Amino acid sequence: MALESPSPHFTPTPEAVAYLQRVSRLAASGQKPSEAVDLRELETETLSWAFSALIGEQLKRLKISGENTGLDELIERASTFTARGDTDGDACFYYTLGTVYDYRYSLHHDPQDLVWAEAAYRRAADATSSPKIKLFAIEKAADSQYRLGIARTQDGAWYEGLAHLEASLHTYREAASRLGRADALQQMARTHYLMGNFDKSRLYFRDALRLYQAEANPLGEANCRTGLGRLLLRLNFVEDALAELRQACDLYRLLDQPTRLQEAQATYELAQKVKKKQPL
Repeated sequence: MALESPSPHFTPTPEAVAYLQRVSRLAASGQKPSEAVDLRELETETLSWAFSALIGEQLKRLKISGENTGLDELIERASTFTARGDTDGDACFYYTLGTVYDYRYSLHHDPQDLVWAEAAYRRAADATSSPKIKLFAIEKAADSQYRLGIARTQDGAWYEGLAHLEASLHTYREAASRLGRADALQQMARTHYLMGNFDKSRLYFRDALRLYQAEANPLGEANCRTGLGRLLLRLNFVEDALAELRQACDLYRLLDQPTRLQEAQATYELAQKVKKKQPL
């Protein structure tokens, strides 16, 4: 398994490329990459690239094997490394560290890992001089905030969850991610719906819907129309609810989403029954 940059967004220096090729050859001969070359012999910037590649390679091995016994050790090892300058190599290291925390969260669902992942991605954004990499790292930080907001609302901590979702909305705006903003707004709308804040819920659903349409994202649009339809039915705006749910069903059919179509169709049929009971 050849060592490489953990993300196509990062381009290693020529010195770092030479190092990675050297370690890959040694690793192919049977040595573990982490034991093949002494990291202390490297120059500062190459050191960041090297550590990123080694950590990323070990993470790949853990994912492929399905084992996670070495994950805590991997994070402990990564946390002992301190980047020494503001370079893309440092940004790559902090990005890699963020992906490790993300992976551990996917296994154990400890929200603290998302907090650490966000911090790592923020440090990546601060370290790089590349505007493109900066936006990419900021968007990853927003993703962590967004996932943390969902996790906290699912735990019943609605106000804390909303705070994280609102933070993600601002961070997605900073990252110029219109689709990220749409996702955050839709999740905020759902949370306000559960809390009984129907006016705010309706506002956020409408804002999210406009962004999904601007992004030409039909699945996001369908999900948003379904949520908005349920809300309008709850508010007894039956005709408006039927219109939203009808469009959601059409989109789900187009996208071949049978499970979501069934759910939206059930709400649509309920709205039709409510309409029949209303006085003329």
